[in-house]
Amino acid sequence: QKIGQRDYEKAINDLYAAISIAKRLPVSEEINEDLEDLKNTVNKVYLAQIDEVLREGNDKLASKNYNEAITIFNRALEMTNKMYLTQEMEEEINRINGLVYQAELKGLVDRGDLSEELQKFEKELDKLNKKMDYAQTIDDPTRRFQEMEQIKKSIDEVFYSKIKLLVEQGVQSADNKSFKDSFVNFESAITINESIKSPEFKNRIAIKYEYKLKLIVKAKLEIEKQNYEVAIEDCNKAIELDSTFIDAYYYLGIANNEKQDFNTAIGYFKKSIDVNSKYAKSWNHMGFSYEKLGQFDNAIDSYNKAAGFEPQYALAHYNLANAYKHEKQFDNAIESYKKATEIDPNYASAWLFMGYTYLDKNNYYSAIQYLEKAININPDMGKEIKPIIGSIKNSIENLNKGLLEKFNNK
Repeated sequence: QKIGQRDYEKAINDLYAAISIAKRLPVSEEINEDLEDLKNTVNKVYLAQIDEVLREGNDKLASKNYNEAITIFNRALEMTNKMYLTQEMEEEINRINGLVYQAELKGLVDRGDLSEELQKFEKELDKLNKKMDYAQTIDDPTRRFQEMEQIKKSIDEVFYSKIKLLVEQGVQSADNKSFKDSFVNFESAITINESIKSPEFKNRIAIKYEYKLKLIVKAKLEIEKQNYEVAIEDCNKAIELDSTFIDAYYYLGIANNEKQDFNTAIGYFKKSIDVNSKYAKSWNHMGFSYEKLGQFDNAIDSYNKAAGFEPQYALAHYNLANAYKHEKQFDNAIESYKKATEIDPNYASAWLFMGYTYLDKNNYYSAIQYLEKAININPDMGKEIKPIIGSIKNSIENLNKGLLEKFNNK
């Protein structure tokens, strides 16, 4: 109860009092289950306290206050000294040490203070290589083998530490939009990883995962800048790293759509759908490709798939409505526009084209209602739409006058 209320000090004092009583029981400590349970509970209280401290440290880490994060993590490390010695305590110490190392690593990369750290790795590798030369001269085959295996493992551990540094540098460089430097670091990390033989160090760091994510970040920026060929190169590199990376196929489709190479775009959207048949974004943009090729039946089918797999996907419903409108399936179009506006009530374009669709049906009152709704949401549309609304209202007024005259002269 005290732990739930976060009254840790009171909880600890109560537990120590109970432990004091348990120790006086006429039972050996080795077989005193009550005492063991109390010690485990003490550890749980400290772990709950430590978790709070670590959350504070991780917040500092996320906001790039690395020195403050290190100070907080070390405070958590000191708290483990009060815990009873258990496997759980050792795991917690290892976890905190990992966080301290991560903060130190990020700080080094952030300051650009890497040359000294890299030199440490090179010196360590030089020492280990000299040890290996000596080990190869040992006469006893068993001892020679054992020494060489231990040195190989130590070399792999240094490689592993170097990879961690390179990957962190790659991630931070990409976050700062220095993609060329970022990708050089990832490539170096991949090369070093290939040299590692020990299973406990090989592939422990997700180099290719981080690399492919940053390639797609760059590809999206290149598409925005209309550098479509560069974006395509980035996506293809990401596929080299992971042939099942759905985002890479998707953005290849987007880049080719922007190039107006719609058939190629469709091919890539299909590849992304081969990876995940329910990937709504690919179905939606493939619908757009079909639409541009004038294949409206295929477009409608693709948009329907997108909306079916992701019912809250307003853009898919909107695109489906536009395709129906083009095919003069006005009732279906209105239904899809309505779904889009239910998902996003401020979807001005959906209200606008719903109004136009009611015009197509000669339902002028509803047309005015939805056109005016679009203007209320996006006043910039008013310049274009207001004359149309005025013309409709005049037509309705003239029609009403004509009907009234006919009625009066009957």
